Amino acid sequence: MALKRFVLADRAVGTPWLYVRDLAAGRAKLRPGREETVIAAVKNLGGEAEDVRLCLRVPDGIEVLGGADQVISYMGQNDFDMATWRIRAETPGVFEVTVEAVAAGAALRSQKLQLTFEPMPDLPRTGYVPEPRPAKTDYIGLMHYCALWKEGTHYGWKRIEPWPGRRPAIGWYDEGTPEVADWHIKYALEHGVNAFIYCWYRAHMEPKIEHKLGHAIHEGLFHAKYRDKFKFCIMWENGCAPGVKDADDLLDNVLPFWIENYFTHPSYLKLDNKPLLFVWQPRRLLPQLGGPEGTRKAFEAMRARCRDAGFAGLRIIACMDGPEDGLGEQIAESGWDAVTGYGLRPSGIGDAGIDPDGIPYRRHGEVLARYKETWEKRDACTGSVPDIPNLVMGWDTRPWGRARRGGYIANPKAENFAAACRDAKALVDAKPAGRWDRKLVVFDNWTEFGEGHYIEPTSCLGFSFLNAIKRVFCTSWTSEASTDIVPEDVGLEPPQKRYEEVRAGFGQRMPWQPRRITGDLLADWEFERVVDGQFADSSPNDSSLTVTGMTLEPGRNGQALRCGEGEATCPAPAPFFYTGGITVALWCKPDQAKQSDHWMLNTVARDTTGYRLGLGEGYPVWQIPQSSWSHGLRGPKPLPVDEWSHIAASFDNRTIRLYVNGAEVATLERPGFITQAAT
Repeated sequence: MALKRFVLADRAVGTPWLYVRDLAAGRAKLRPGREETVIAAVKNLGGEAEDVRLCLRVPDGIEVLGGADQVISYMGQNDFDMATWRIRAETPGVFEVTVEAVAAGAALRSQKLQLTFEPMPDLPRTGYVPEPRPAKTDYIGLMHYCALWKEGTHYGWKRIEPWPGRRPAIGWYDEGTPEVADWHIKYALEHGVNAFIYCWYRAHMEPKIEHKLGHAIHEGLFHAKYRDKFKFCIMWENGCAPGVKDADDLLDNVLPFWIENYFTHPSYLKLDNKPLLFVWQPRRLLPQLGGPEGTRKAFEAMRARCRDAGFAGLRIIACMDGPEDGLGEQIAESGWDAVTGYGLRPSGIGDAGIDPDGIPYRRHGEVLARYKETWEKRDACTGSVPDIPNLVMGWDTRPWGRARRGGYIANPKAENFAAACRDAKALVDAKPAGRWDRKLVVFDNWTEFGEGHYIEPTSCLGFSFLNAIKRVFCTSWTSEASTDIVPEDVGLEPPQKRYEEVRAGFGQRMPWQPRRITGDLLADWEFERVVDGQFADSSPNDSSLTVTGMTLEPGRNGQALRCGEGEATCPAPAPFFYTGGITVALWCKPDQAKQSDHWMLNTVARDTTGYRLGLGEGYPVWQIPQSSWSHGLRGPKPLPVDEWSHIAASFDNRTIRLYVNGAEVATLERPGFITQAAT
């Protein structure tokens, strides 16, 4: 063996390794003569790189506006950034462009993208969403809808924007607006989708029912101009949100809320005057209602209450993503009206490979070809309970940072989805005439951009998956040239002003952009300077804080941050989880005794990542989890109220230590590194 070079360093050094992770046009529809964009998402998996050069190569017929070369000044290991080019084509056509990425010492990497420029549709300019032109269909196409896209209610578009191919055709919208609901209604009706199945989340277990993430229904759909042309129903999301205490809670609290707010609404989906109710987690509901027998009695009581309200009953549909014999038997025993799925889990499919990030993936065509077998096996395990085929367009949770747990389905193609649609149609058509579920099909999902199963038109997939539904399940439709449009085609701006305001609050650096760390001091927030609306970092590393709901007031020596219920945030790059250990320190003055779950510094993204320093029952707490929520260290005394205390905490890969006013007050053995959280 011969070694040419051996390096031992406190950071990643060596040869940069660049790759174009995502490449997409900026819009779902490109038009000649209009300025369009191409966006590349680039990652460095190797050593540090200076002056990464990205070049867009275009064929004849495409003009690059503003220069073909762009430079990213620095990218460390696992750093990510994006580049955007402005382009224009003068004539319709299909053009192939190439993005090349190179840095000193790194091999040239490239990625190709096919761009289709279609003629501008002959449509009048309008001041609002054009009226839908519904396609004709003999089927009832139901589409799951996960309402996560109102800024401030979930992770937000900042997790999705680094995947430019997932930009919706109408932009990074706020779905709690009638305008967005009307665009969704238009797109759905024009492609054979008759109704959305909105996820419904109970906020807490109190008798007075409050819900969360209800903006798409209550603020959007209920005020939409085209609401009366469309139907909706709900799926009780009883997995990520509370279920019920018992049958009485369901009958006396939850069901009356549903009847009053949803079932009686003229747009709620009813078949034979029976509202449809989907339940995400029957496995969780069954024990809450007393097992199969208790569930059967509760369901009969629910149907009776619905008859009292003027309906003919209630259809209760369980979601079970694959065949589960034990659960299937319980569903058959407990009186459900039908079974379908929210997702699908075909068995027997191995990984096709591992991507450059080390994440396994499966082939889209192989997975979707097994859907029919999965529906048939699921149907067999529930006896006489009808099975409603559900069609999932894919699965790719990389934006949520979860793909390492189970991989993802790569390169979704509309032709694979169309083949699965034909399989579902054959099963539905084979059901006996007159059965209530004979024309029902469930599609998944309109808006799950983070989990990567989305059918809403986007800049990468365009309208292709919606058109697959239309061509299989519809008998006639208006031309695609006049229906498959984006807001700009009719003189409208994309409804994304709310996100633009949020994005402007990030300042000069977007949350995903590289951050070069200089020296041992990672960040120093003194709350004395505000730069571009952010609290400045006094270290050389410019980790400025974006503030929401917090104010400044006089402190022990200059300004202090009044926390309240707000937050001050910045991206946490890899050096914040340094493999050599970490020390944090701050001054704090509690204004109330026994404060709990109040974190003054928090990088914990999931139950096993990051670190956090804060208060529990008024005691100082320092936690670096290794297993689920483990390794929390608490001081021996509560911090005094209305007095300043200096809190410091350290970790050296062996022991976590907590200090109060310069004295070590607690230690805990915790061998191993900090698990890096998502930035």
